[in-house]
Formats: sequence, C-alpha cells, structure tokens
Amino acid sequence: MLSTMNYLGEAYLHAGDTIIAKEIFKKELLLAKIYEQSNAEGSAYEGLGKCFQWQSLDSSIFYLTKARTIWKNDMQLKEAINSILMAETYLEAGTEYSKNAEEYLQQSINLLLYSIGYGQHQLRWCYRMAELKIETRQYSKAKEYLDKAGLYATSPARVLITMVSIFVIFSLIYVVLISTTAADIIASVDDSLSVVARSFYHSAITFLTIGYGDHFPYKSIRWISSVEGFAGLFLMSYFTVAFVRKVLR
Repeated sequence: MLSTMNYLGEAYLHAGDTIIAKEIFKKELLLAKIYEQSNAEGSAYEGLGKCFQWQSLDSSIFYLTKARTIWKNDMQLKEAINSILMAETYLEAGTEYSKNAEEYLQQSINLLLYSIGYGQHQLRWCYRMAELKIETRQYSKAKEYLDKAGLYATSPARVLITMVSIFVIFSLIYVVLISTTAADIIASVDDSLSVVARSFYHSAITFLTIGYGDHFPYKSIRWISSVEGFAGLFLMSYFTVAFVRKVLR
C-alpha cells in the first residue's frame, strides 16, 4: 500500500498538482512511521522535498535532508539520487547557490562510482553535463545579451543594427555631456563642426578604433570613449564572425 501511495504521489507531482501530491506523501509518511518502514519513510520525505522544489528552498532542503539521513545508513544508490535532487533544488533557487549544487553533484558522482562497478565513463559524462548545466545558469545573462545582439553570431544584419545603435547612443551621450558639463571633445586642428557633429564624428572614429588624432576627449568623455572603443572592437569582431558564418553556410 505504501509503495502504491508513493507512485500515486509521484503521478500527481509530475502532473503539476503539488497540493494533492503533498497530501499523499504526508499520509505515506505517517503510515510509514506507524509501521516502521524506513524505506517508505525516506521515499515520502523525498517526495515532499520534490513538491517544494520550485516553491521553498528551505522546505525542500529540509525534507530532502530527512530522506538523506535515512538513505545514508545502507542505501548508497538512493543517497546518490538524493544528492542529485539536492543539487537540482539549489540550481532552481538561483546562481548564488551554484557552490552548493556543485558540492552535492560531486557527492552524487562519488557515491555512484563507489556503488556501481561499471559504467564509470557514462557517469563521468553525466557529471560533466551537470557541470555544464551550472555553467549555463551562471552565464545565462551573457548568453541572453549575445542572442539579442546577433543570434549567437548567426545574423550579421542584427549585429550591424546593434553596432549602429551603440554608435548613436554614445554619440548622444557626448552631446549631452558637452552641453551640460565641463567635458568636451577638443579639436587639434581648426574646424567649424557643431557640438552634434563633433560628438558623432568622435564617436565614429572611437567606435571603429581609427583614432586620427584630430579630435580628443576631455574629462569624463575620456572614460566613456574607452568603453565605446572596447564595445566597437568587440562588436566588429562579432560582426566578422557572423558574416563569415553566413557566407560559408
């Protein structure tokens, strides 16, 4: 009966009905304690831990730790699976818990390698995939920006639009700074360019990393120009990669 209750709880959990799943696992836990069935008790704790996995980190870890205490005695395989669940719970909680996730993933692979006498290569690959999952979460923001900037270097048109947008934004920043602060773009040769023209010209030669030397930044514009120069260098390289990939397809 206890195993049936566990299967039923898992079914409701996979269906997304965590409320009913919790009730079933709680009843299973109560009966398991009455009949002193440690295996069923651990399964019920683990089920409750999974129910709270996307709702409450503390509750999930609490129940999973309870299950872990039971598995720790003589069920290394179940303890390994529990470690994976703990790692997944920490991963879902956010990148600040990546260290905790790595710790439990390491424990799970050690337990699996110890308890299973074969398949070590497959297990190591699984562990590597888990590591990549953590890395993916840690750098998901960077990937999001790269996607928006140029579809991961597969769309030269989008990269070009990004380049033009960045160029215009920096040009307008220069116009505002010159108009409202003591910052300026000083010409080393005689010219009659307006503030807007100077700003856009300076932005162009900075973004394209040309640097003729006929105009140079003064005060705060120096540091902003450095940032634009780096952005221009990066985006031009990004455009080259995207363009070559498009041509070679």
